[in-house]
Amino acid sequence: MGFSPGYGFTGIAVALLGRGSAIGILLAALLFGALATSGATIQLFSDVPIEIVNILQGTVMIFAVARFGWLLKNRRSGK
Repeated sequence: MGFSPGYGFTGIAVALLGRGSAIGILLAALLFGALATSGATIQLFSDVPIEIVNILQGTVMIFAVARFGWLLKNRRSGK
């Protein structure tokens, strides 16, 4: 109660996108922070809904997880 919602999802997304490296996590956190901040600003000054930011974050995560799965598959097959 009283804790900001969505931090768990964002934290998991940042960790997956950063792939466990400190530099990667820093860059992923900056990306997600910039998306969240710019989404609020865009909504304030135009008619673009805030859900666009959620769609962009989801798209980034789909591609990151797909690449992770592809790398894992190649590692298991020995390529």
